[in-house]
Amino acid sequence: MTRQEIIEQLGVLKEPNRHLDLQIAVLFKYRREKNTIPADGDKPARIQAIWYDPNGKMVGIVPRFTESIDAAKSLFDYALPKAAGGFSFHSGYAQATVNGGEAVTAFNEATALCLATMKAVPSLESSVETEKEQ
Repeated sequence: MTRQEIIEQLGVLKEPNRHLDLQIAVLFKYRREKNTIPADGDKPARIQAIWYDPNGKMVGIVPRFTESIDAAKSLFDYALPKAAGGFSFHSGYAQATVNGGEAVTAFNEATALCLATMKAVPSLESSVETEKEQ
């Protein structure tokens, strides 16, 4: 999925979307490690995926960028450490802006902040490889 496709999808979301959260994480260089948990008694062995943020900090699962304002804010802080941004919420929609730029509109504050962040980051790679599992 390209950066532009992610931006377009963020702009039309009507509810949080875990697939898009995953695409954002991959684009921003979150990484996944798979660990095998050995069998224990009557529990079979299983594989567990652990995610790490771009700084190498374990986050466990892909953050809920399109749902959680905390996750969206951490993405903003990582991607644009010297930028100023803000959001406002209204009945049925939210808006966000970065560095006084164009205000973007989305269904909630988290998605609006993700969308504004994605549009403001100039050096993202143009496409990402899709991960099949979280």
